[in-house]
Amino acid sequence: LKDIILNVDKQYTVRQNLTHILKSLVFFEDAENDPAPELNFKASWKEVKSFFIREVPKITKDIMKL
Repeated sequence: LKDIILNVDKQYTVRQNLTHILKSLVFFEDAENDPAPELNFKASWKEVKSFFIREVPKITKDIMKL
């Protein structure tokens, strides 16, 4: 996940707002109201949310050098 975030500028030519990306990764309000997507791996929605809630702060701290 960290590598993906750090390489987003290589993928997209338009400059990205890193803070916005990191905040968006843990914003689940809109997704809660959507139908569950088909996943290519076994995981519950709760597990997916837990992963991002756990990992994004670590990545943010590392990237932002906090």
